[in-house]
Amino acid sequence: MRAYFRSLYQGKSGNAYRYGINGTRVCQVLDQLSWSKGLPEVITVGNGPEFAGKDMDNWAYSNGVKLGFSRPGKPVDNAFIECLNRIAREECLNNNWFLSLDHAREIIEARQNDYNNNRRHSALGGLTPGEFAAQFEENFQEQVLQ
Repeated sequence: MRAYFRSLYQGKSGNAYRYGINGTRVCQVLDQLSWSKGLPEVITVGNGPEFAGKDMDNWAYSNGVKLGFSRPGKPVDNAFIECLNRIAREECLNNNWFLSLDHAREIIEARQNDYNNNRRHSALGGLTPGEFAAQFEENFQEQVLQ
């Protein structure tokens, strides 16, 4: 579901929203996901305002989804994103000198594209995240049609 959230989060143009995402937009994306993927019982989220605000709380309550919040200062609660952040920091942020915000976006987007479409991951059975998401979508559609 992470890959699908990311694709909806990035919007129709394929570019991530430039200045973050608010709680209302998170709820819209989750509604879109629920139509095609269904809803989980629990969503684990960080403590940012987009997740800890009234919009997300109301959405979760009205959809019967429990929100699990990571504990502040406890990166083990969200180990997947902490690992991804570390890799992004080591491979991209520490190795580049950004001349402007647009330049930073360009380099980060190129790195994200490489990571998702060119690098194979052992945790995904040797597939790239893009291949894994396409395979998941194909299998999901087959299950829905049965």
